[in-house]
Amino acid sequence: MLHPSNRNPSPEEGNSCFKWLLYISNIIALVAGLALVLSLMIVMVNYKEYIELLGDNATWIIALIVISVAIIMVFIAIFGCCGVSSRNTNLLIVYIVIVSTLMVGLVIGTVVAWMYQDDAIETVEENMKEKMEEYSPGDRREGGLTMVWDEVQISYECCGIKELGDWGKYNPSYSRKSTITKYPESCKRNDSDSHPFVDGCLAKIDRSIKDNVWVIGGIVFTIILYLLISLLLVSITIMSINKHRRRLYTQEQQTLLQQELQAMPYRATTVPRV
Repeated sequence: MLHPSNRNPSPEEGNSCFKWLLYISNIIALVAGLALVLSLMIVMVNYKEYIELLGDNATWIIALIVISVAIIMVFIAIFGCCGVSSRNTNLLIVYIVIVSTLMVGLVIGTVVAWMYQDDAIETVEENMKEKMEEYSPGDRREGGLTMVWDEVQISYECCGIKELGDWGKYNPSYSRKSTITKYPESCKRNDSDSHPFVDGCLAKIDRSIKDNVWVIGGIVFTIILYLLISLLLVSITIMSINKHRRRLYTQEQQTLLQQELQAMPYRATTVPRV
């Protein structure tokens, strides 16, 4: 006797529309995962000096999180495509577990990041103090800390960490009493400008990040929405596969019963006369 779980279902089983949508969503997950890794590599290579200025530890933590999400999305795509193509409900259940875990992790990570954002700024501030000590006036090396500090101050129109007086506090070149200039030339718009920037760079960077927090939140929301849609599609697909298997099993049982009835020897029966 055949059992529905041991039979290979026909290719027509399930709802083809939902299965194709699931295929497309898995391809999107695969492309998005690879794009995340590629984008992270580009950022880490092109902006490594800025990363060093703001803090290596925090940056590598963010990089690890992004890579983990990307790897999970690739696994989601693999399990999803394999599960749909083979009509394997076990793979699709694993798919549901992975997607649910990622979704919960994203929600928890977003809440934790929001709660500890002030601590992250304090860590960046301490790292900027350390890097300020390494600033060397006149150093024009490409990618050096001096050039990075100058680019940050010019682009954000800021000076120092919290104020221009930070240069005299943390950098030996500007803390000597004999030093006339108490801050780098990059604290001014140009050489002829005698008025330096008064805002600190930390506040400008913090404001820039907060101005883009809705973009980051939108990306996270989009990922969570995609995961919810994927869960819906794979759940419908599993129900469709199971429904087809039950119908197929019922038909097989009816066929076997008919065969057994046909194989029984014919017995003539006589009706007794009253």
